[in-house]
Amino acid sequence: MQLAAAERQLDAAQSQLDAARAQLEPGIAQLRSAFGDAWPANEWNALVNASAALAATGADDTAVAAGTASESSILAAVIEQMNAQAGQPDALPKDAAVQAALGMGKAIGGQQALDAQKSSFAQQKSAALQKLSETQAELDAGEKQIEESRNIIKSK
Repeated sequence: MQLAAAERQLDAAQSQLDAARAQLEPGIAQLRSAFGDAWPANEWNALVNASAALAATGADDTAVAAGTASESSILAAVIEQMNAQAGQPDALPKDAAVQAALGMGKAIGGQQALDAQKSSFAQQKSAALQKLSETQAELDAGEKQIEESRNIIKSK
């Protein structure tokens, strides 16, 4: 029963992560489209990766934001510079890009943490099933001994 409950919790967590990613991906696609060839991939990846690393350790939103302040500032500065060069101060949405990168990083980090939990659960489940099998074998052997003893007593 505990194994089934744990499995349901892991499945629910996976569903939540899948839903979060499904919400983020269209917005990220729009951002990439808006940036075109000027997409700041290095800065984006640095922020996503830093956010993912923190989220994978279980850091909350506040800790992720604080821990990625440098990467967030760099991405925002690159976007501001691109906007200034284009002569349009708010042409490319820096805040949306930073939030999307943080969100994607948290989703990736959450997936990494969940994958680790799933692996640990699979090992625990396997060990529990093995122990159950061993216990059942012992029980079967004990029942066989009892039956043999009864047959001996009946034959006397």
